[in-house]
Amino acid sequence: MATRDIQAGDCLVCVPESLLLTATQLRSHYSRELARCSTAPQTHTLMAYHVAAERVRGAEKSRIWPYISVLPGDFDTLPVCYPMSLRALLPDTVQEMAQQQRERIDLGFATLCSEFLHQNLSAPRITAETFEWGWLNDGSDTAMPGDCVAMAPFLDMLNHHPDAQMRAYFDTKTRCYTIRTDNTFHRGRQAFISYGPHDNCFLLGEYGFVTADNRYNHVLLGIKELRALADAVAKSTKETAQSALRERRGMRSRYDRRPVTVACTQVDAAADMDEKMRFLEQEGLLGDYALYSDGEIPLRLVNALRIWLLPQFRTENQETQRAIHIWRQSLYSEACSVDKLAQASGSQLVPESAVWMAVKMMLVQATRLAEDRLEQLRHLGTTLETRFQLGLTFTRQLWEESLAILRICLGTACRHLDCESIDTQHAG
Repeated sequence: MATRDIQAGDCLVCVPESLLLTATQLRSHYSRELARCSTAPQTHTLMAYHVAAERVRGAEKSRIWPYISVLPGDFDTLPVCYPMSLRALLPDTVQEMAQQQRERIDLGFATLCSEFLHQNLSAPRITAETFEWGWLNDGSDTAMPGDCVAMAPFLDMLNHHPDAQMRAYFDTKTRCYTIRTDNTFHRGRQAFISYGPHDNCFLLGEYGFVTADNRYNHVLLGIKELRALADAVAKSTKETAQSALRERRGMRSRYDRRPVTVACTQVDAAADMDEKMRFLEQEGLLGDYALYSDGEIPLRLVNALRIWLLPQFRTENQETQRAIHIWRQSLYSEACSVDKLAQASGSQLVPESAVWMAVKMMLVQATRLAEDRLEQLRHLGTTLETRFQLGLTFTRQLWEESLAILRICLGTACRHLDCESIDTQHAG
């Protein structure tokens, strides 16, 4: 809390260089131990070990105990610490963050044990759990990027707000790590800093919390959703073919015993999908389609779907080359001009109504997933350990925010389809 009125430009915190725990200091402190290692531990691993070792030394022997004693004791709200029953219900991006963190922690401890601790028997022994505690504290307090990392006491006491404006830098004149605010905070109110322009998925995965009304929140659609769309289209096509097959069987003579089959094109479909993915990747249009609460459908997604929905895609085929030529002309064009370009050239581009129907299908699938996850979380809440209930609340908030964005974007897609229908009627 601010003990006085704070004006824009004021210094919020100033940590002297002597109090920073830097990579250079650590390598100097452990120079003899590192000299015995054929491969030195990475900076993050060494820093995590140092913090954990100071905790093991305790109040009487640790030289930085006043700092160690105020660090968080647990990280139950960080997804990397969730039980699998809860972690499996996180959005994919957060699950991936948690998995990567788990792999780095396990690898760091294994590397530490295999050589650093093995070659230095006098070094304090730590458990995997204590090392993980040190690693997670290191990750939450890192003040500088790259190998120039530093743990800065007191920085973790300042909370994040997505709208906070600040400047963080190392002042070469005062030799202090300094944070100046560009906001105004009144006495008795909490002073915030910014951890960066992050959405709640990143904040939960990296720091273990979420914020209200985060303007950076978004929903990412990607390759997984494109594949699901292709499967849905293939299923619809197969059902149409089977329906036609049944109709043909009904019209045939009962004396005609020749089999009527639907050709199996799974291999061709897979090759077609792979070629489309390679093409979209080359064009910089594969995945990472971000949806925000303004309801705008990203043009990257629309342009990608114009290729993705082509019935046959072989870049060496002349028809495909003509379609690509028209597609390039139509990039970032209005829907009506795309259809007119395709009609004028005689190319078989997918109608824009089909593109927007595909957008709607993707949004409906994502909406159903969010609704399913919320229902699963509701059931999990009755059996989950008490210490993970806050993590469950945060996870529920992520899905509720995603659901709100998806419903807004779904409305946009439906309006586009209505406009397409009206334009078609007028053209007729």
